[in-house]
Amino acid sequence: MFCPKCTYEYIDDLVQCPDCGTDLVSARPRKAAPARQPDLALVTILETGNQFLIARVKSILDEAGIPYLAKGEGLQDLFGLGRIGAGYNQIVGPVQLQVRNDQEQLARRLLEEIDTAVPDDAETGAP
Repeated sequence: MFCPKCTYEYIDDLVQCPDCGTDLVSARPRKAAPARQPDLALVTILETGNQFLIARVKSILDEAGIPYLAKGEGLQDLFGLGRIGAGYNQIVGPVQLQVRNDQEQLARRLLEEIDTAVPDDAETGAP
């Protein structure tokens, strides 16, 4: 005999679980399959080396409560060359801001309002 709640096995003479008081059953209870999580993937919504733009987009996503990943951001100054030229490390490439695929449309709508073009002086920080 088996307890459907505790899943312990007991001798055939018992009718109730001595631990929880639940009526015993003759077949071992099956473990419930874990609920399947929806397939979520990350999609890139912006790829840039412009630090000002990265900060602005992060701020917009934070305000909207959209979690994101700034892929490659921590690697920009790790390898030689730093952020010379294009505003990002040539070895690791530009920073990719990524969101879950179920929040991509909202994130893209929010970013439509900002100008993603890089001003001439934004990369160098020149006045």
